Amino acid sequence: MNQFSHILRDQIDTVCKKLYEMGRDDLALLFTKCYPNTLETTTKLLDDGSAFVITGDIHAMWLRDSAAQVHHYLPVAAKNEELADIIEKMIKRYSIYVPKDPYANAFLDPEDPNPNHCWMSDNTQMREELHERKYEIDSHCYPIRLAYEYWKTTGDTSIFDEHWLASIEATLKTFVEQQR
Repeated sequence: MNQFSHILRDQIDTVCKKLYEMGRDDLALLFTKCYPNTLETTTKLLDDGSAFVITGDIHAMWLRDSAAQVHHYLPVAAKNEELADIIEKMIKRYSIYVPKDPYANAFLDPEDPNPNHCWMSDNTQMREELHERKYEIDSHCYPIRLAYEYWKTTGDTSIFDEHWLASIEATLKTFVEQQR
């Protein structure tokens, strides 16, 4: 078990109890293994107070995919400060990444000493921290959706700081540039 496993224990127990009552031991086992997977295998707390989530077999953080990977944790975050803190740290990471390059859809772990720069030969303005620079409107929308629903679920407005505003300004500027 990972350092975050205990955070989801109550939710896993509640769901599994219902599944066992329905005679679905197979689904209880599957849920026990799958539900905590993102926290246990892909989430990394960074020294700068943000969180990095690997979103696939490539050691990079896709904006859309990482937001989707933790979205189902929001109901638990409403009752669990430790989980809310992790999601808050992810939102902080988005606020760092988007202003750096609003055309990028995937970023490298800033603490990885040997990042995989396999796309550096792309015919675009690649930078060291970028994994992939392929504009997708949903790469902006998913983190905004996560932040909005995080706020609606937890009531925490601290995520809407000057970094978040810079991220939103970069997003809006990019939307205007790309609307044609």
